[in-house]
Amino acid sequence: MDLTLNFTADGNITFARRVGSEEDYDFLRFLIDDVEMERWSGVVPWAEVSYPLTAGIHKLSWIYVKDGVASANSDRAWVDDISLPPHEVIVSSYSPNQAAFEVSVAPNPTSGKTWLEVTMPTAENIEVVVFNYLGHKVLQNQSLDQRTNGNYLLELDLLDLASGLYLVQVRGESGTQVLKLVKE
Repeated sequence: MDLTLNFTADGNITFARRVGSEEDYDFLRFLIDDVEMERWSGVVPWAEVSYPLTAGIHKLSWIYVKDGVASANSDRAWVDDISLPPHEVIVSSYSPNQAAFEVSVAPNPTSGKTWLEVTMPTAENIEVVVFNYLGHKVLQNQSLDQRTNGNYLLELDLLDLASGLYLVQVRGESGTQVLKLVKE
């Protein structure tokens, strides 16, 4: 299990862990930024552990490593009750090509209606989808049909949506861009 976050302040990550594995052969490993902090093997009862984190972007990893030869105990590990310092979720989107078009949204934050501006240097079809922070589509089938180059405005109506963070995905033939949008 991997988790990459931007920690906005120094603090500690704390979590509970339990292991039931083949002693000295199968392990639960915990890593920060791909550096192993600790590993547990054998029968390890539930206990809480804590590690310091500095402000900034960090990758946290919990990995169960099995040798594949034998099994012992329950042959698994558990992680629960993870407590983190103040942080922001890092949202990324893979795009095989850097989009040739530019996008912006205003006002942001918005109380309901906002405008998406798309600047296209060449003609292409553009599709716009809005996702909530859980990754569910909340607005879709917003599109700018084949357009010539230029600037285009598309109204996004979030009046019926709850307050929170949304992601506006703009996909075209030349690539994809994702913007954060806050609904007050």
